[in-house]
Amino acid sequence: MVMFEEVDKKTRKQLEGRANKRGAITKPIIDEFIESGKDMVKVPFEGSGSKSLTSLYLGLKNYVKNHEDINVEVFMHHGEVYLQRVDANGKTD
Repeated sequence: MVMFEEVDKKTRKQLEGRANKRGAITKPIIDEFIESGKDMVKVPFEGSGSKSLTSLYLGLKNYVKNHEDINVEVFMHHGEVYLQRVDANGKTD
């Protein structure tokens, strides 16, 4: 059995709205890529609003993973983050 611990008011206030911030950085990047019509792009870290390159990469990767209707592959190569369109079967052109 799991023993839940109630969250005090101070902690609750700190966490308030945190769930709504998910995707605040990654969603606009993915949406802009989809609207661009390009097949593959390098995501610039500068100006992304992310704390680290790894954080940006994992955020994009998780966002795509959690949204099955988004046919985009996220990958890293030589310390750069890339987005590439894929078809519904996960294959690139």
